[in-house]
Amino acid sequence: TSVVVAGNAVLVSATGIGRLQVTSNVTIVNNPVLVAIGGLTDLEETQNLTISGNAGLRSVSFPSLARVGPLTITGNDLLETVSLPVLGSADSFTVAGNQSLETLGTLDALMSVGMLIIAGNPKLPQCFVDALDLRLMACAMTCGGNDMTAVCN
Repeated sequence: TSVVVAGNAVLVSATGIGRLQVTSNVTIVNNPVLVAIGGLTDLEETQNLTISGNAGLRSVSFPSLARVGPLTITGNDLLETVSLPVLGSADSFTVAGNQSLETLGTLDALMSVGMLIIAGNPKLPQCFVDALDLRLMACAMTCGGNDMTAVCN
């Protein structure tokens, strides 16, 4: 099964999707007034997760997601927070070009990433990204252009 929410000019919320635990694909793209995803709180595993070009989206939370193939969160201009508290592994993890992104949570559970790209998020502390790369050793020069002035604890 796949969940695709794409190109909906008037969709404000995608909270009606519930109880889905495993799927091959979750794609939420180009929904200009979408402000809340919700509904995917039970999602534990997906082969692909893409959230891109949702101009009004302010937060993304997948509290049960433990395993993902490629994860891509790009070009969501108002996105401030991403929460993936139990994510343990990802084939690739790309978070880029989110102009308002301030936090990715702790990502403490993340132990295995094939490739890590965290770039071009001008409000996301680079010190957080550097610490994550030091732990995972997965950036390979693909984690820059974030907030170099921010202070991490």
